[in-house]
Amino acid sequence: MNIKNKNIFIACIIIIIITLVTILALFLFFNFRNFTIESAKEEELKIFKREYESVLDGYRNYSKFVYDNVINDDSILEILYDANKNREKIDFYRDELFNVLNEIYEYISEDDFRHLHFHLPDGTSFLRMHRPSNYGDSLFDVRESVRISNEDKVYIEGFEEGRISTGYRFVYPLEYNGEHIGSVEISISMAAILKSLSELFCEIHQFIIKKEVVDEKVFDEELSNYVTSTISRDFYYDVEIEEEIENIDSLCIQFLESKKVNQELRANIDDDLEKGKEFSRVVNISNKDYLISFLPMNNFKNETEAYIISYSISDAVKHDQEYFLMLIVFLIILYLSLIIIIFLLWRSKTKFLNISSTDPLTNVNNRNGFFEGLRYLHEKALKNKYDLYFIIFDIDHFKDINDKYGHLTGDKVLKNLSEIINKHIRKTDFFGRWGGDEFVLAISNVSNEIIIGIIEKLSIIVSRYDFGIDENLTLSIGVAKLAQDESIDDLLKKADEALYEAKKAGRNDIKYSI
Repeated sequence: MNIKNKNIFIACIIIIIITLVTILALFLFFNFRNFTIESAKEEELKIFKREYESVLDGYRNYSKFVYDNVINDDSILEILYDANKNREKIDFYRDELFNVLNEIYEYISEDDFRHLHFHLPDGTSFLRMHRPSNYGDSLFDVRESVRISNEDKVYIEGFEEGRISTGYRFVYPLEYNGEHIGSVEISISMAAILKSLSELFCEIHQFIIKKEVVDEKVFDEELSNYVTSTISRDFYYDVEIEEEIENIDSLCIQFLESKKVNQELRANIDDDLEKGKEFSRVVNISNKDYLISFLPMNNFKNETEAYIISYSISDAVKHDQEYFLMLIVFLIILYLSLIIIIFLLWRSKTKFLNISSTDPLTNVNNRNGFFEGLRYLHEKALKNKYDLYFIIFDIDHFKDINDKYGHLTGDKVLKNLSEIINKHIRKTDFFGRWGGDEFVLAISNVSNEIIIGIIEKLSIIVSRYDFGIDENLTLSIGVAKLAQDESIDDLLKKADEALYEAKKAGRNDIKYSI
């Protein structure tokens, strides 16, 4: 490999390395970016759960206050006790309890508590303060919270779909004179919880519940309160919740934006919803990144029945994208700069090498440049065991041409001769000016017959060419063939001796050492 090709090869290797490093940097950044997004999603889920728990804490404490100071009072408990003992007068006691608690119920309703519901020990609905005309239905099959509270006589709370609506239930067992007399539920609607979340934390929240849960539990006349969600065909929206959310004037994200996000999510979210686990997604709408977190609502059997969904604009992802674009621009500029620098260095070095290896007059290889090529051909010939021929020739009586026509004409003759030789040899052959009027040629991978034909043809072509002088130009030529394991010096010596014999024979002659 000659010097020029070596430098091209080295430049290509450097460019490839820079390209690979750039690709690696982008790959690492993409992984880092994905890690950043995943971290942002995890952090948003943690924040969402803390926000949800903080809202529940407020309602939990409120329900405990109502239970301790209103419900857990002998005057209230005695009515339920008497209703258990005198079932024939149960309607009387129901009306009595309703009248006693009606003012209290209206008060707590203003604070978003929807249900104040009393149950008998066998799970029968005794009094729904929100629907006093609906009573007498058995709840154990559809209300696990009521069953657990009455059978185990324990306080229990959690999310649960009811006969009429969805809510978060606080269920307290009731006792009078050491006897279990039933339970009371103080519950908050999911609409109220989502409203509090959206107003307190500057976000839009939605609620979806599985269709199969609603269709199984809710009274037929109440099913009109549910519509198919835009996020999944297997889930309902609660109409009341949707209306409540739509009226929230959030400074951060509008209700209509969440609808657009849902349309983007709809295509590939069913599998995640089916798993019943918490998860987050990032969706880009109109150059805004929305972080959507799904918090599962499990019933008292620990089965996921619904989800609360939080929609927020993600600054973390937005900033990450800005950093990503900046890095891309930086890497592109760095990459192009390095390519330009390498190109300039390579071109500068190539110019230097050309100067050091090229004859400035004829623009062919000088002695140094030719030696580089000859060494390359010599190594290949020995390695591959094919023939290599070294040819040296000079112009007969060139001094006389210079003396007769001047050095400018002599230089023109040298240039024209170089052009003729270059035109009639192969690209794989190596040609150069040895010095003065002497030229050298290295030809490989041909036979003795072919080399003789090539050299004689060149001699004839030169002798017939019009160099702009009166005389025909002739050459004295020495040809030597590389012997097995022979050094370059030995090869040059044989060619030089052959040239000497050609001159000695009267010039315009070819002598072979093959």
